[in-house]
Amino acid sequence: MASRVASTAQKKRKRRLLVGSVIIVGLFLFVAFWFGRNMQEAARMEKTDERLATLLKEKDQRGFQQLVTMNGKSLPMSEATRLVNWLTADSERTDRVIAQVKQDQGAGKQVKTHLFSLQEEDGWLWYDRYSLDVNPQRLTVSSDLPGTKISLDGEEVGTIDQKSLELKRSPGEYDVQASAEQSGQTVQESKTVQLGDEPNATVDFKLADRFNTTVSNEYAVDIKTLLETEVKARTGKSIDTMTGYLGRSRDSFENTFGTPDSTVANRARYDGYEVTYQSGQVEELLIRLNKTPDELEAIAGKPERKKREQVGTVWEYPSSFLEGVFEWLNLRAEKRVVEREDGMWLQLKD
Repeated sequence: MASRVASTAQKKRKRRLLVGSVIIVGLFLFVAFWFGRNMQEAARMEKTDERLATLLKEKDQRGFQQLVTMNGKSLPMSEATRLVNWLTADSERTDRVIAQVKQDQGAGKQVKTHLFSLQEEDGWLWYDRYSLDVNPQRLTVSSDLPGTKISLDGEEVGTIDQKSLELKRSPGEYDVQASAEQSGQTVQESKTVQLGDEPNATVDFKLADRFNTTVSNEYAVDIKTLLETEVKARTGKSIDTMTGYLGRSRDSFENTFGTPDSTVANRARYDGYEVTYQSGQVEELLIRLNKTPDELEAIAGKPERKKREQVGTVWEYPSSFLEGVFEWLNLRAEKRVVEREDGMWLQLKD
């Protein structure tokens, strides 16, 4: 009887030892797995250029927010989205920025002309970890007329009293508008700049000679204002900027303007404008004018004739009138006013 009790106790001890050994081995394996996984993650996080490349490839705005700061503060989602879209709109730009980050981390120094500055953070064990702080980019705007008012994306930012106006902004695409007044006449011009593609961006406006240009129609100023206002309201961009998309790739256009509301064959429809593609490139833009035919006639005057085409009814004005208007708008593409059943449109065609 005593031997049976001793045998039972011995079996219990063996079971406890076995269970304890299993638990210890399990804990050891868990700790080893946790330690190894964290080492892998720490090693991955140390390679800042690879992190940035992955985030841009996946267009991961939330991950971009965690990596990139501005003045040491987290980016708002709107700014993160804007930067990701701008950085990925051009593959050469994407590669250049990633190479800059790799170069800075390898050299262990900051280059202020680069888009980002490396900011060291608390790492894990012997691994370093970095965030990227956006470097403001320098923009120099000049004009041949003192008193020229300068706006960025529709917001007035200063007046050129001397030779130039210097601004600092985060990288991206900006519409730079200049407006000058002389003897009761006002001239305006708009240019698009990619801030960050070059260490220092410059925009130079030549407005003085424009005051000697006359447009052969008493409604010219009104039609200029109308076209600029309508295009800006529909697309958020100036006419000059929209013209710049002619001939560009479909991917480039959709990276900026997003997915269309609908697509039929090679024509994509957005709210207020349409895009026609040919061989994957933007061939034509149609932008809605929020005016009835009668309202447009009251502003621009009656056309010489109306011509029916596939796109709609084209209003044909004297060549001197449209040349003057569109020279003022700095356009070099074919441009026409078109009447369709659903309203009046401005056609820009490559």
